[in-house]
Amino acid sequence: MIDGVAAAQWLLNYGSVTPSMCLYYVWQAYKAQGASTGMGAQSAYAAWLQSDGKRPGDRNPPPGAAVWWGRRTWDGNIDGDVVISLGGGRVAVTEPPGQDAVTGSCTLDERENEISREYLGWTSSIFDCPINVAAGKDAITASEEDDMYDDNKHREVLTASRPIKLYQMGTGVVAVGEGGGFWVIPSDAYLQLLVAWELAGPNLVARPIDQNELTALCNLLRTANPGGDGTPGQQVDTILKLSDDDAKRIAAQLSGTIAGDVVSQIGERLAPKA
Repeated sequence: MIDGVAAAQWLLNYGSVTPSMCLYYVWQAYKAQGASTGMGAQSAYAAWLQSDGKRPGDRNPPPGAAVWWGRRTWDGNIDGDVVISLGGGRVAVTEPPGQDAVTGSCTLDERENEISREYLGWTSSIFDCPINVAAGKDAITASEEDDMYDDNKHREVLTASRPIKLYQMGTGVVAVGEGGGFWVIPSDAYLQLLVAWELAGPNLVARPIDQNELTALCNLLRTANPGGDGTPGQQVDTILKLSDDDAKRIAAQLSGTIAGDVVSQIGERLAPKA
């Protein structure tokens, strides 16, 4: 059974999102806790219709439950909306009121006013995957909600969601794509650009990799994803085609950002131990 409260935490920690893709990010939050299904939907409303454990009209969803809206009141659009309950009338959402293209939280009423959609209710499943909702437990308090945001967790979520993974190899870094492509990163400047442009990082994969494992990993990924690395791979190629001077010039503007911090932390990790 999926841990619904952990899914809510995952969503709160995700950060930047593509607008109008609430179902994708909510599903990713539950999927990160082990949800798996052969079902699918093109809209939140279609997913509501397919999800088990409906509580139509109930405006008191327990923490971890999926919460749904349907028809938009002013034009009849039926795409719908979905968020994850934090309990106590609060929800973890994509694009909270007053904020664009990030995840956050708000009250159920604030969400409804923002999207102008008819409230459907909540479900104790996402598609056919049961959610372990915190029914009968106290709502997550504002202090607990703040505590749910964890910078390390945020970095883990970002790293898992990005198409290129960074591995330590010797005293350097290699990047590996989902289609089995790999690139040796020639300097810190190129590494900063990969992180800043949200292709890779911010974390390295936890353990170092050697040449034999790299070869085996790339062969496995090529078999699993015969279509190759697609657009992310092309973007990595474009970054690595920059001259060293251009890469350094662009990266110099990233000091004080997460990309700059990442390079400093990775440098410490790769430094030879005394």
